[in-house]
Amino acid sequence: SDKNKIISKINLELTMIKEYGYIQFVNFDISEKQFYLEITEAGTYDLLDNNKLIVNKNCCYFNTNKGNLWYNIKGLPIIIRTRKNGDKIKTKVGTISVSDYLTNKKVPSLERRNILLLCENDIVTAILGYVIKH
Repeated sequence: SDKNKIISKINLELTMIKEYGYIQFVNFDISEKQFYLEITEAGTYDLLDNNKLIVNKNCCYFNTNKGNLWYNIKGLPIIIRTRKNGDKIKTKVGTISVSDYLTNKKVPSLERRNILLLCENDIVTAILGYVIKH
C-alpha cells in the first residue's frame, strides 16, 4: 500500500503494523498507555517502561537510550504525563504539535504509545527521551 501507516488487527492476539517502510507483527496490546504523575518535591520517580526521573532542587534528569535530558526547572510542581490531542511544544524554530514533531522524527507508533511529556503550568516543556531546545 502507498499509505504511510497501516495498523491492522489480524486476530485477537496478532496485529500488523506497516510504517516507514517496515512491517511488524506484534502479539501484545498496542493501545496507548495513560500515565500522569505530579511531582511536588525532589526525589527519584518510576515512569513507564522501567524508566526513572531524578528531580533535584533545580534540575530534573531523564536518561534513556534515545538521549539524556537535563532540564532546569523553575519550580515545582511539574507534571509527567502521556500525550493528549492538541499538545504543542516550543522549539528553536517555533511551535509545533507534539504529534507532528514525532512524525517528523519518524518515531514508530509502538514508541509513541509510551512517550512521556514534561509539563510546567500545563505547558509542554519537553518530550522525555528526545532533545528539545527552546
